[in-house]
Amino acid sequence: MRENPQNNDIIQGLLDLRKAAAENGDDELAAQAKALYENVSRKNRIAREAQRIYRAHRYRNITYAMQLVYDEHTSVICTLSNAARLVWQAYTLCATNQYVQLTREQISYLSGIKDRQTISKAVRELVEHGLLIKWRERTNKEAAIYRLNPSVVRVGKARAAEADIKLLSDHKVKYKLVTTKMDDGEQPYYYTMLITAEDTQIEAAKFMKEMYELLSEGRK
Repeated sequence: MRENPQNNDIIQGLLDLRKAAAENGDDELAAQAKALYENVSRKNRIAREAQRIYRAHRYRNITYAMQLVYDEHTSVICTLSNAARLVWQAYTLCATNQYVQLTREQISYLSGIKDRQTISKAVRELVEHGLLIKWRERTNKEAAIYRLNPSVVRVGKARAAEADIKLLSDHKVKYKLVTTKMDDGEQPYYYTMLITAEDTQIEAAKFMKEMYELLSEGRK
């Protein structure tokens, strides 16, 4: 039997605490974590409410995904606007078991986009293109939860189904990677993005200039 069949963050935290305590020789703390885990596991309603409260927190220090595997349908990213690319990057950074929940404030912090309408439009674009699949609607207390289309990117052991592939917009294009140096006068950094293979150097430079301007606006 799985120890955390509902993938509850609170229960998983207790399991991780028990493991960490045991590995560091703190048997007393490990036993306390185990007892609390067993108690909370029997009280599903409290566990779900605790998870809701936990996920509603708006932390600046967001937890990042540890492993991303891009699939054969990566070229769909070439069809996205600059803003949608940045928001997609924010979502992929923070996915857990293919699912991700970010507030507008968190997306702004991760993407560098300040305008809320631009963020909302970018999220709609990602849904329309099939990269994001809405799993739960937004409420007054919580941000919406989305599932990343596993035919584009996989987090963990997720596998793409035929239905996932059908959701994607037409994207059968060859692509290439372009990397450019971004310098906003504070901390220079490099940004890599996908563009269609047919784009000329001039078109690529224009695209990167637009991306730079969008990022620069977010840093004002």
